[in-house]
Amino acid sequence: MKSGNNDSKRIERRARIMIMEKDIPPSKMEIVRSLIKNDTLLNDEKYGAVIDLIQNCPEKKIIPEKQGRKIKTDPPGSATKESSANRVQPEAVKPEPVFGPVRASVFINLLASKYRETGFYKKKIILRHHRFPGFVFYKRLVPSRNLYKAMKLIVDSQQKIASRMPFIMDAILNDQEIEDPTVYNYLRVLNVWMNEIPLLAIRYENSVHLRNDDFLNEFSSYIKYFTSFMDVNTEIKERIISVVELKLRLLTLGANEIENRSQEKSGAQSEKIIYDYMMTFRSFLPLNGIPNGLVDKQLEKKYKIQTLSHFILNITESLLFRHETDFNEIRKYFKIQPLSVSTEKWMCSENDLKLAGKDESSRMKKYRENLKVRIEPLDEIYEFTQMKFAGLTLLKKAFDDQWKILNKRRYDYGDFYNENFFVFMDECLSYFTSALMPFIDGTQINFIRPDGTSVNSCLFEKEYFSRDLSMLNDLLSDMASYRADNPTMKITSEEMRKILTGQLSTFNDVRQLMFRIGSLFYNFAEDIHLLYRLHNQWSMLENREDSDNEKPLSRNAVFNNPVTDITEFSPVPRAFPFYSCRIGKGSISLPHIRLFSGKPMWGESINDSLILFFTGFCFQIAFECDEERLHNNLVQRKELKTRLTELIGRI
Repeated sequence: MKSGNNDSKRIERRARIMIMEKDIPPSKMEIVRSLIKNDTLLNDEKYGAVIDLIQNCPEKKIIPEKQGRKIKTDPPGSATKESSANRVQPEAVKPEPVFGPVRASVFINLLASKYRETGFYKKKIILRHHRFPGFVFYKRLVPSRNLYKAMKLIVDSQQKIASRMPFIMDAILNDQEIEDPTVYNYLRVLNVWMNEIPLLAIRYENSVHLRNDDFLNEFSSYIKYFTSFMDVNTEIKERIISVVELKLRLLTLGANEIENRSQEKSGAQSEKIIYDYMMTFRSFLPLNGIPNGLVDKQLEKKYKIQTLSHFILNITESLLFRHETDFNEIRKYFKIQPLSVSTEKWMCSENDLKLAGKDESSRMKKYRENLKVRIEPLDEIYEFTQMKFAGLTLLKKAFDDQWKILNKRRYDYGDFYNENFFVFMDECLSYFTSALMPFIDGTQINFIRPDGTSVNSCLFEKEYFSRDLSMLNDLLSDMASYRADNPTMKITSEEMRKILTGQLSTFNDVRQLMFRIGSLFYNFAEDIHLLYRLHNQWSMLENREDSDNEKPLSRNAVFNNPVTDITEFSPVPRAFPFYSCRIGKGSISLPHIRLFSGKPMWGESINDSLILFFTGFCFQIAFECDEERLHNNLVQRKELKTRLTELIGRI
């Protein structure tokens, strides 16, 4: 007993000597004072903690004085006592905050009180051999069996996530529609984290003897993963959750789990599996301090811990740092950055990429094929704008038919296209209303089938183009008024180009009329072009059915959604009505019958296809009016073809 007292006094004496000799910062001096005044600690414990705290502080520097100290004296009779009000008080020094792990026991009682309700820890007095002769007693928090149970709950949830993660990642990797590897790469890192199992590999009986460094080694990797995922952008987290749930639904949800059940029960069981998995999955994409999943609910219910992030903070304070802390200090101490993964390169082997068709060679090949698919409709649009009939553009052919056949003029009309472009365009609109409009406004047409029988029907119901045709009527009225107000005006094609580009601002009213014409006819051309492409897709199907006798088209039947980009539509392929028929004479001699009697509805060339002529005519009207959407399509075509040429050169 006497020997123990001597050791205690030696430790105290050494501590006091160090206090006198060491240059101790004010923040540490505050802790030293609080330790010395703490009567709840044993002498060897508190003075041992003082030695640990200040032993690395530098020695005090002693500067010898070269001259004797000068003592300032006041003249006799002038001595005045300085008032306490005028005396300058030394500025109070705020103690620096504690950072990182603390080996002293000063905060143990506070932490024990803070987490008593959880039952995660027990206070333990641990005897340690000190390098100074003798022993030192340390007060520590050590894990309880409750902490092991809570850790087991979390690890079981991790294993539930990890059990399906490889299948989900394979489904993402093999999905040819997914080009962005971001979600896959995040899941790759998450899967590594889910296989981290801290503490449970250590027997409970041995955990009470673990040092501070042992707990740091055990939990540091887990804490880094958790915090880095917590700092991931919320939008990315929701994107990851969405993709995982989608792939989980597409996978077989464990045949053994729903075996021998009715279909209804099987579906309910599948939904329960998906729900439980996704709620567990959400727990490991944590929001800072906000409950976000099944693990959070279980921790709250069983251990009064609000979330998994609170649990991590709890572990760090009690076993690693041994003082109150926050995630900012955790980030700083462990040098944790928000998790960032590659958005271009897949985090998997080259062999896996090859099998999935996403290696560099396959990717370039797929990109090239995708470019070709995107260029194809744009090439068709370009061909429509350049299409000719008997050596004439379709507009000039239409003007010629309007002049000679419909208007029956016997004299030569000259070069209206170059010399009087506005009148040329007006005549083309007249041709459209007389010869082509009956094919889209619901007019009954006589169709001759390949077997010689005939049927009277229409290509489109009246409602299909009703809005566009109403706009056409307004446009024709405005054109007629303008020509009546300007009977002698002539605008050459060169002048019209300048008007459309805004170089002749005095003709702004003409410019607006031309833009209206271009926009309207682009609408006609876009709709018919879409149906043209759908028919071509239908014609390549193996088990297609002849649809010559199908009911006329209606807008609702053709489009589920409005067409916004002709290069990215996805309606179901279908045949164009009466595609194998010819135009019959019928009982009424109308202009369109006179011009197109006996002409095939569908063919490979402009000479034997009314649909090609109609679509090309509308695109060429839009082209002459410098329609913006058409212009953008042609510019995009040029850019894509340049990109394709460069790609082929690289390959």
